[in-house]
Amino acid sequence: MDITLTLPSKSEQAVVTQAVRHDYFCFDGGSHIFQVENTLYKLYQDLLSRASDFFANMFKVPQPEGTQNSGSTDSYPIILPDIEVREFDNFLAWLIPSIPRVDRNVEYWADVLRIADLYMVERAQEEARQEIQTRVRYLKEKPALVMSLALRFDLRDWYNYAFRAFLQESMLNISRADAEKIGMGCVLAIFKTHALIQEYRQSFAFIPPKVHHAPHCRDRQGCAAALDDGWWKQVGRDLLNPRYPISCTDVLEKLDSYWFIGMGPECWNLTRLEMNLDSFQGEETIIKTTLDRLLTNL
Repeated sequence: MDITLTLPSKSEQAVVTQAVRHDYFCFDGGSHIFQVENTLYKLYQDLLSRASDFFANMFKVPQPEGTQNSGSTDSYPIILPDIEVREFDNFLAWLIPSIPRVDRNVEYWADVLRIADLYMVERAQEEARQEIQTRVRYLKEKPALVMSLALRFDLRDWYNYAFRAFLQESMLNISRADAEKIGMGCVLAIFKTHALIQEYRQSFAFIPPKVHHAPHCRDRQGCAAALDDGWWKQVGRDLLNPRYPISCTDVLEKLDSYWFIGMGPECWNLTRLEMNLDSFQGEETIIKTTLDRLLTNL
């Protein structure tokens, strides 16, 4: 394992001197000073070494002769690059359970998992993955977070869940922050899939199923006109509702609740029996086709 201590250069000294000590994670008995962004931490070598081979090996790296020991003072901290203060705080909150209570939500566990992966803290990796897994089903309102985790850790079931959750939302709700988390490729796939589903629903709402008349039907033209009118006014209203639209699969489950004035019940029952049930799965086919392509490229 290649362990490199990052020491502040002279040009970085001004930045280091501007760094401030963390309000909590600066322990009087701490042995080493670390810097994340512009925040300093004074932590215990033993605590970090027991948690991670990465830190244990880092502390064994000999210092060049005649140089200031890395991590010995606020002016010569061990710099941990490419992580954020929030992430490191949450990791330390996991590592030191005695700290004041923190909100251990999915964002917390995502931070723990990222730092644990970066610094090879196996116990934190396992626990964070388990905790996130139990929370995924409750994160419909945060699909970008779930998808970003799925992309980062190659979790295909999470990706499937998040992709479908996005499709339940208005495309206007996808923010720039969401796009940064999941990438423009995913965003474009979501927009395209959403558009294809809307086109399919519009066609499904506008074109009723083929009428099958009972043998004794006396007004076949009126019967067909009743289905055409009622299908648009009832099924179309459900599918194209701007606030609470339902899917074509939901329409299939609601067929018993639709009634078409002017169409005989025998004709409607026969029409239902002869319907092409695969047509109700069109949306699902669109989603699965897109997901198969995306997951192949993960």
